[in-house]
Amino acid sequence: MSLFPLLLQPAELAGRLNEPRLLILDVGKEAIYQQAHLPGAIFLDYRRLQKGVPPAPGLLPEAEAIAQLFSDIGLQADTHVVAYDDEGGTRAARLLWLLDAAGHQHYSWLNGGIHAWLDEDLPIETEAVYAIPSQVTAAQLDLKPQVDLEYLLAHYQDENLVIWDARTAEEFAGSRVMAARGGHIPGAVNYDWSLLIDPARNNRLLPLETIQKQLSALGIDSSKTVITHCQTHHRSSFSWLAGKILGFKQIFGYPGAWSEWGNNPDTPVAVGKD
Repeated sequence: MSLFPLLLQPAELAGRLNEPRLLILDVGKEAIYQQAHLPGAIFLDYRRLQKGVPPAPGLLPEAEAIAQLFSDIGLQADTHVVAYDDEGGTRAARLLWLLDAAGHQHYSWLNGGIHAWLDEDLPIETEAVYAIPSQVTAAQLDLKPQVDLEYLLAHYQDENLVIWDARTAEEFAGSRVMAARGGHIPGAVNYDWSLLIDPARNNRLLPLETIQKQLSALGIDSSKTVITHCQTHHRSSFSWLAGKILGFKQIFGYPGAWSEWGNNPDTPVAVGKD
């Protein structure tokens, strides 16, 4: 059983920092971690959350690398991970997506990350915290099959499936090109991940009713299978997380993302706003 809800408010966490199963992970910039982090938070290098190999650097790391990462942070089967960062939640969401992909179900996102925490004048530390390693093997992971290029080519036109492109409008339209080809997967819907958060409220998530209304107007809702992507499944990890918070049961990330699709000469590509 999870200690906290998926969307965790700073004040709720602040009152329960001594929970024995709690593991707080800071996936932000190391320089900011050194200046201020949550009490007990362990720094995690974001680069370990992806394979990092062109042309699709956002793919999952190898099982052995994931197991080593989980061992290094001291993950146990009943550990509840709370993740946060300093850039609106994308890095933290990528960590939570990786945990989910590897079969670990106890996790939360700290709403607003370090900015919201500081805004509420909650306690911080500056000294680095180090994990007590655990022993996780690749055989212990429950790796879920991921949405890959082959699957998406076969199903992107399905009526009961919607592709949520979480990139900017310029990337979607093809006016900003970040692969061999610019544009989007035909039929995809563009909703920039950054529209999900409110900078005026220290990067906290917008009210869920507002997000749900905006997504529904675009045809993104829980009645369909939702597949989200960006360039490397960094930003779209946050749209995946938002869908999970909204209660979407069939929402998945496409980790190959546009870096894979746009660099493949055989994939169909659309340009323009629609």
